[in-house]
Amino acid sequence: MFDSQFSIIVPVYNTSARLLKRCLESISLQTYSSYEIIIIDDGSKKIYAEEIDSLKNNYKNVFVYHIAHQGVSNARNIGISKARGEYIIFVDSDDVLSKYMLEDASVAIKNNKNVEIIYGYVKYEKLHAEMYEKKADKEKFEMLSFVQKDKLLMHLISIECDEYRENGAYISRGPVARVINKSLLLKVNFDTTLKLGEDMIWNIEILKNAHNIIVVKNIWYYYIKNDDSATQRYRPDAFIEHCKMLDKLCEIIGDRIDLRASILSRTMEALVAILNSFYLHDNYPNSLKVANVEFKKYTRMESFSRFSSLEYFWKMTLKNKVKWIILMKNPYPLYLYKFMLLLGIVKK
Repeated sequence: MFDSQFSIIVPVYNTSARLLKRCLESISLQTYSSYEIIIIDDGSKKIYAEEIDSLKNNYKNVFVYHIAHQGVSNARNIGISKARGEYIIFVDSDDVLSKYMLEDASVAIKNNKNVEIIYGYVKYEKLHAEMYEKKADKEKFEMLSFVQKDKLLMHLISIECDEYRENGAYISRGPVARVINKSLLLKVNFDTTLKLGEDMIWNIEILKNAHNIIVVKNIWYYYIKNDDSATQRYRPDAFIEHCKMLDKLCEIIGDRIDLRASILSRTMEALVAILNSFYLHDNYPNSLKVANVEFKKYTRMESFSRFSSLEYFWKMTLKNKVKWIILMKNPYPLYLYKFMLLLGIVKK
């Protein structure tokens, strides 16, 4: 008989045994023990797949499924279908959990039987540091009102709401540091057609479908910075994929006038990502002049310009207003942005 309350889904693709072990160790140290671990090996090379099978024997309630490589969204969807727990948690294979995450979540569920999503905080760290870990006090638990739910929705689009940020920790728009009722997840799968921004789209969809939501203002999850974390992957498909993400975002919430400034902020973030991963990347084959002309042409496309107006400009943060002026209203955006990079005013 299966009696675990939580199913922890860990998608893995060519993750080293050292990093995966660190992840699994953080799960095994949980102060609440009613869980199963579901590892979805997304077509890793044979050496990594064998390491997964070897590691699983060191931990309890670990189930491994080897599948053909189809991307992390598909892996997470398969994990949901395999899960037997009432609540589901996602963990990336190179990150770690706070040992109190499940205990905090179990307290929230005990006090609110109908809760559908429980959000915790994430934090970036160079190394996992237990000194930050503590159980959440009672005042850290907050049931969201309708107004607060809307604020959280804005935050998941632009990551700019101070209400969900604290001392470097915040609610992420990734799928991690939240506990979700499986019945809700069966209604909202990860979109396997998106290569960028799929986590944000999924987050917005589940939040729209949820009615009982709790935020626990405690660090539950650590993003661990690896040595090569500053390296930006070269993406020739950057414009196409960001277009698809922004179009999908507008499809699901574009009718909300109150969210359009947040969408414009997310558009600025997308344009900066396109610069860093394509036009200003070391592997870009053409001249800066060619890149500037092409970039200007693309920014006039509806995907990027639909809410590019003063009405929404004034509602953005100062940082995003500056990006809007440089990237949307300046005839030489790449020249100016590259100059600012050289001066250290902006960072990749």
